[in-house]
Amino acid sequence: MLIEFRTDAHANFRMMETPARQLMKAAGFGFTVPGALQPDELPAAIERLQTAVDGSLGDTVDDAAHGADGWNDEWNDETEVKLGQRARPLLELLRAAARDDVPVLWRGIDT
Repeated sequence: MLIEFRTDAHANFRMMETPARQLMKAAGFGFTVPGALQPDELPAAIERLQTAVDGSLGDTVDDAAHGADGWNDEWNDETEVKLGQRARPLLELLRAAARDDVPVLWRGIDT
């Protein structure tokens, strides 16, 4: 399943459920789908997620599709996506929402 993150302050974006769940856990929040973060929750979420990214230099996000369906047979350590790379669009969205004092919503999209 894909997770779509939305807010009025930023373009929507989608990511796979497993990395989305891991990033929200790093931000200090449970992850139910659908879900939301209210404006007053955003500063703490941003700080915790940025701290997790800063402390994970070189760590990769565990991707549920990694080798599972055969579509990524050529996957190797050089192509693994780092936590900071996965977190960047979410951090940008969270910061934009905090700046404009609007909530962040997410929902599942079946593929």
